[in-house]
Amino acid sequence: MKKILQSLSLALLIMGGSTALGYSYSGKSFFSAINPFQLSFPERIAAFRSDRMFAKECGWGGAIQVVGFWQQSNDSDGLAKYFFPFDKCALIAGEVGSSAVKAHSADLLANYFGVYTEPVSSTVGIPSPNTLTFQSSLSMCPKHKVYGVGLAWEQRLWRCFWADVSTSIVQVQNKLNFKEKIQNAGGGDVPDDAYANMTEALASNKFNYGRFSNCTMKKSGFADVELRLGWEKDLCEGCGVGGLYIGTVIPTGNKPGNTDLSATATTGVNSDPCDWGRYIFQPIVGNNHHWGILFGSYGRLDLFNSGSGCPLTLLTDCTAKYLFSNCQKRSYDLKGKPWSRYIHTWNDSSADANDLTISDLIPLINYTTLQSSVRPGWSLDWNTALHYTYRCFGLEAGVNVFVREGENICITGKIRNGIGLADLYEWADSDTVVTESLETVSFDAWGNATDTDIDGNDIFLTISQSDLDVISAAAPAVFNGTFYGALSYEWNNCKLPVFFNGGGSYTVTSDNGAVSNWVAWIKVGVSF
Repeated sequence: MKKILQSLSLALLIMGGSTALGYSYSGKSFFSAINPFQLSFPERIAAFRSDRMFAKECGWGGAIQVVGFWQQSNDSDGLAKYFFPFDKCALIAGEVGSSAVKAHSADLLANYFGVYTEPVSSTVGIPSPNTLTFQSSLSMCPKHKVYGVGLAWEQRLWRCFWADVSTSIVQVQNKLNFKEKIQNAGGGDVPDDAYANMTEALASNKFNYGRFSNCTMKKSGFADVELRLGWEKDLCEGCGVGGLYIGTVIPTGNKPGNTDLSATATTGVNSDPCDWGRYIFQPIVGNNHHWGILFGSYGRLDLFNSGSGCPLTLLTDCTAKYLFSNCQKRSYDLKGKPWSRYIHTWNDSSADANDLTISDLIPLINYTTLQSSVRPGWSLDWNTALHYTYRCFGLEAGVNVFVREGENICITGKIRNGIGLADLYEWADSDTVVTESLETVSFDAWGNATDTDIDGNDIFLTISQSDLDVISAAAPAVFNGTFYGALSYEWNNCKLPVFFNGGGSYTVTSDNGAVSNWVAWIKVGVSF
């Protein structure tokens, strides 16, 4: 047992070392939350370990617990930086004629998002930078909440073997709390197929994916089911026990990016407000619908014996988990271009069309949201606690460390051929469009650097599969530390031994790849 614990400790240090220094992630299109009530998490194991199977003398060797829990994030700035580009909590957006764009201080070119506050020609022509003057500041205060009921049943089997099963019924609530402060409303004469501000634009169904919602996005259901088969043995006479186990993770929640999109839904003005797969910060129940395997160990060492029991006990629980790959939809930026998924594009069909209009400009995200093979890989959770017993009361205080490697993603879908970043200045004549591959979400070349061939003639330069930035859609590695405390009361002399337990925890993170959060719980259990 000692060698096993030492090996797992070394693995924990190796896995955590890469994230311990901290890093601020930004411009991400997907956030993978850490769901509560997983094996070795405090709300799962506090007052409910293998000893509960032995609480009923001459019983069936079983025990169950029902846990009500609540989790809430506590780092809105970190989440805002995670979703916003350029490692910022607030952004400046402006049209091509705004003071911020002219001063090169704008973070977002509002015209890329469909904001136009002055009419343009029915055939696309050069817009006037002196009239397109809209400007605003953007901020958000994202919140992540989980309410749920956890269920666990553990059962003694033959000799030293045991088994258990656990799951939870949860409601996940995500809210961006997106705000826009308009500094200049622009011309005020918004043409058809355009938007007056960034709030309207980011919520519009012109974006098939990556939309912003100011509603509380909710998703309810069963989180993953965890099954274990274990073996337990006394470490030495009267000093404690140790055990090993293996198990599996059965996914029962929803999968990121799943939508009910149809041709009508993506081009019309109405969309299902509950189709959260279209939106950024989608609420996910469970671990993104991945199957997995797990193994681990646990130990209980009596530190102090008063002669009337063992009032002070050291408890350790460690679970290593591997989640297999599955197929999901993820939205990608272009390499070196944060938030480029929101830049407008031309496609080859509009390149040869006449009478081009604003509606011919298509957001890049509609093409770069693709089927992908996503593998989360390994995670390791280590819980260490001290438990003090006084009569029927139990007091537990401990530390939990959670490490998760970053996602490995392989894009399996193919990007549409014949699309290129639109040059907003060179909307050119009625039968040709011009691309500008140097453009970013903050900057339009404004006619000075269009894509040209060696003879100086404008050409239509397309985006290829190799231009996509896989990292922009991948959940990063995580290294978290949790401190917790819990109080319990046990009636072990009853016909059916019962216990009550309540507690709380606070999690701190090494970076904004995960969020610091509070968890509170109350539970009841019975042995039979």
